[in-house]
Amino acid sequence: MRILSQKQDVKYTLSVLDAHGDELFGVVYATIDDVIIGKLDFSYWKYADKNPVSVKMIEVVPEYRRQGIATGMVNSLKEEFPDEGIDYGMTTPEGTGFVTSLAKAIKLLSYKIKPEHLRTLWYEDKDGNVIEDFDLETATDHPDGAYAQVSRFPTSLRENYIMLDDSRELLDSGGLFAGESTWPEDLVLAIVESGDYSLSEAILIGANACGRCLNALAHDYGLDWGYAEGSEEWKNTNTKCEFCEEEER
Repeated sequence: MRILSQKQDVKYTLSVLDAHGDELFGVVYATIDDVIIGKLDFSYWKYADKNPVSVKMIEVVPEYRRQGIATGMVNSLKEEFPDEGIDYGMTTPEGTGFVTSLAKAIKLLSYKIKPEHLRTLWYEDKDGNVIEDFDLETATDHPDGAYAQVSRFPTSLRENYIMLDDSRELLDSGGLFAGESTWPEDLVLAIVESGDYSLSEAILIGANACGRCLNALAHDYGLDWGYAEGSEEWKNTNTKCEFCEEEER
């Protein structure tokens, strides 16, 4: 699998290829730098009882599969025919899985997830109301009426240590200290997409790897940052972690 980097823009283009009476035949292409990586063939017949749009075939170059390319082509088709149903016809087992996941995604979108639902830092008043119209980027002080600052960081891993007493029981208070580390989201996603590790395992790898291991992993998983293991940059990075310490023993 070739992992898409954040700088690789996928372009979706819809074209009508032919028409026979009231039926249109077209294609949606997915391209990167004018190279075709995906193709969706479709037809449209406005007199159909339901689902006037019919998907004939969806193809994605193997190394770019399972990265949202097929979904992007379907979304382009929906933008062209926003009020029409789509028939996916007969599908392969892989295609059936795609259609099922697409249906789940559509259902999820119906909940109308908004940007404010995804915020990571905000202020609330004494009644628990979010203080809006406050620019965290430019602010030099806390907002008027603020009672609490609330934060939640999804790319932060917390590690807790709870001390034991002499009878090997957990201490109820005191004896607790914790450490936190962050992990690069693009690297964790690339590791998961490769199938090498689960999401939980990838997060642990990203959170516990030292600087040079993170860069070596980013290089190995095809991201647009990082450097190769054994390169001059790698040799000059004097960091160590549990992963590379094992190799040096």
